[in-house]
Amino acid sequence: MSTPNRPRPRGTGGWWRRVDLNNAPAIIVLAVGAASMLYIGVASQHWLRGVGLLGVAMCLGGVFRAVLPARQAGLLAVRSRHFDAVCYLGLGLAILVVAILLRNVA
Repeated sequence: MSTPNRPRPRGTGGWWRRVDLNNAPAIIVLAVGAASMLYIGVASQHWLRGVGLLGVAMCLGGVFRAVLPARQAGLLAVRSRHFDAVCYLGLGLAILVVAILLRNVA
């Protein structure tokens, strides 16, 4: 039993129109975080730069959460917008401050 080939309606677009981009901000933040971990692993003598990049990834997540509505923020939306943005930005800034302070000590 085979199903007959039905022609696709015109104007439906290609596969890119069906891609769900609601999680794109989270994927971008995870990609920057993964790049920082990779940088720490590859250039271990410059691990503080990787830690700083991890802080930038967290700050980027906070900016995405503060600017985008919950539907478009995707996996970055955990609680209220204000709470999420403050937590992401606070953690990112804390990581950046520690990286800068450790760089001045070393």
